[in-house]
Amino acid sequence: MSRMCGCPRCGERSFEKLKTYSHCSNCLYAEDSWEGPEAAYLKAMKDIAEIEKAQQQNEEPQRKEKNEIQNCA
Repeated sequence: MSRMCGCPRCGERSFEKLKTYSHCSNCLYAEDSWEGPEAAYLKAMKDIAEIEKAQQQNEEPQRKEKNEIQNCA
């Protein structure tokens, strides 16, 4: 299924948007929106790295509190 809309390059309403590919028949502008099979894996790895980084930042203040010696006076 496709739909026609305005082209980002020439502005004419000749830009056909498809699921994995879009093109303009007027100025021959083309966009490729196909994602490779490893795209989901790479996105998941990036999300995991961000979560681990946030967890490490939350653990650092707790470590400092444990290492401090309480004043018993």
